[in-house]
Amino acid sequence: MTGLFRRVDIGSLVAFRIAFGAVVLWEVSRYLERGWVLSFYVDPIYNFPFEGFEWVKPLGATGMVAVFALLAMAAFLVMAGLVYRTAAALTFLGLAYVFLLEQSVYLNHFYLVVLIGFLMILVPAHHAAALDVSLRRVPHRDWVPAWAVYLLRFQLGVVYFYGAVAKLNYDWMVAGEPLRHWLRDSTWFPLVGPLLDEPWAPYVVGWSGFAIDLLTPFLLLQRRTRPFMLAALLAFHFINDRLFSIGIFPWFAIAATTIFLPPDWPKRLATTARTHRTAVAVGASVSLALGLFMHRGFELVPALVAILGGALLVWAWVEAYGPAIPAEQRESELVTMPGPRNALVGFLVVWAVVQILLPVRHLVIPGDVAWTEEGHRFAWRMKLRSKEGYAKFYAYDPATRTGTEVRADTLLTEDQFQEMAGRPHMIYQFARYLRERLAAQGKPGMEIRVAAFARVNYGRPGLMIDPRVDLAAQTYSDFRHNWWIRPRPLWPTTGR
Repeated sequence: MTGLFRRVDIGSLVAFRIAFGAVVLWEVSRYLERGWVLSFYVDPIYNFPFEGFEWVKPLGATGMVAVFALLAMAAFLVMAGLVYRTAAALTFLGLAYVFLLEQSVYLNHFYLVVLIGFLMILVPAHHAAALDVSLRRVPHRDWVPAWAVYLLRFQLGVVYFYGAVAKLNYDWMVAGEPLRHWLRDSTWFPLVGPLLDEPWAPYVVGWSGFAIDLLTPFLLLQRRTRPFMLAALLAFHFINDRLFSIGIFPWFAIAATTIFLPPDWPKRLATTARTHRTAVAVGASVSLALGLFMHRGFELVPALVAILGGALLVWAWVEAYGPAIPAEQRESELVTMPGPRNALVGFLVVWAVVQILLPVRHLVIPGDVAWTEEGHRFAWRMKLRSKEGYAKFYAYDPATRTGTEVRADTLLTEDQFQEMAGRPHMIYQFARYLRERLAAQGKPGMEIRVAAFARVNYGRPGLMIDPRVDLAAQTYSDFRHNWWIRPRPLWPTTGR
């Protein structure tokens, strides 16, 4: 454990802090500019809460806009390193609050940003290039304890590793689904578009994605393999942004994975920029052009990340195959620092155990997780499957033995309905809401039965929930099998 408390350069942590604040600020601006604050959290009649957090409610139009405005301010203060600990705590609380409000907009990368937001409270990322230092609120230091860097490396490594593990299934690796259908609809893609409809295309793309997820942390840590991994990452995330339009994630991923570089990479990059000025300028310019072309428009954060990515690629190449001092020699000079170790080590162990076990809980739950959804959330199963569903709800009166359809699409937004229809836990939540709504309307004791159909990865549809069950009277847990969810049909995916 001594290695956790050795001194490492603060540079990578400062760069991470600035990138994190900038990305959160960018995301908040997207929510405000595109009207998502109202359409996601205020306009719906019913919001889908996370289990155990039913008490978290939207604050109304004015309140929600104020929350996002305060979140933007807190993210800016994190980026600037001003009143850093307080700003980081407010950023985390704001992100967590927004995340917990509505399950229908669950995204793995938003969950990741929430986790990183919490970790940013703990790491001392404000002792350099920060207004807290300029204002003498904290002393300047050019080092941080190694655990601060390792903790963020671990969290990002978990995401990449489980992103690869999740791809080890028949549909992705053998049937080539859902990539086959996604790529077939992407023949417009520049230059290589016509090739995406070839039979081999989903296997090349799918297996390449698996390899990148699996190898990224390990190859970025090695000086000789670093330039090749950086080039693959830039291409991977640029293409993902163009193909799938997945918001901030590709750009956040590029910026965040710099934590796997040597802790003093900003100093090394500055040195390389002075000694190889033309090469760094060309690399940054080419990367900027490619990044903005793939992004289909100019936005400040993607532009800056693309420039950084290109510059880092040149630096990594120069350092790997030029005269630069390798990171391993510099890190041999680190010295041990004292500190309150036991409590911190205990937290790190608990955090690591939770992050390692939570994504694999579905392995002890019977059934296909892509169908049942039991253990699918918080497991880094990213852009992995296509799922379509349809659900009809019936209010059944046991006294008269008659049922009446309740139109869910009149009580939910279109996005909510489409997201709910393929997810048993959300269908269960809505069934309970309908029972309470009917009781408030003077119809107590009504059973809620559901006819829900779904299909995964363009396979044949099947009945997802037992229609004979009073779903509102059941319980749900994401850590066990819920008996009222029927098994996935045995028919294979459709292939071509």
